[in-house]
Amino acid sequence: MEYTEADKEKIRTALAYLNLFRSAITIYREDHDGNPPASLNDLVPKYIRCVPVSEIPIKYSGQEGTADRGKTYIDSDLIWHGKKLSEH
Repeated sequence: MEYTEADKEKIRTALAYLNLFRSAITIYREDHDGNPPASLNDLVPKYIRCVPVSEIPIKYSGQEGTADRGKTYIDSDLIWHGKKLSEH
């Protein structure tokens, strides 16, 4: 699939935010006995300055008792470098 430069920039931005969140969550967990934050807002201001908003939705599951607790992912079926964004 061919993307416009604007679409490519949206995808790159979403992936950058995803990496930012994952890194911050990893550090948060180290500081909180392995427990992930309840929400991305719990990362502010110690781990990140603010929770940036991506034009391509990024989801986080902080709900206790769920198998995907602490997981962050891009909510999109767009393909980027041969994989769905949701698989990154």
